[in-house]
Amino acid sequence: MIGLGCHAAEDDPGGQAGELSDPVRRENAIFNIKAIYAETLAANGGDRNSADVKAVADVTVGPLTQAYLDYP
Repeated sequence: MIGLGCHAAEDDPGGQAGELSDPVRRENAIFNIKAIYAETLAANGGDRNSADVKAVADVTVGPLTQAYLDYP
């Protein structure tokens, strides 16, 4: 049996944030996080203070910041 690596779902902000430390997956994860945030923001009428938008930001901002610091 061949084991396949698990990838985070494209619409899972926390999972995508977890892939930021992987050099192979990082670029795709950043793209997916951007798409998730944009879609969530649009679905909430552009309200950055909505619970859904804040939830995405809460799980992605820290890991994104760390990725930019660790991998300039």
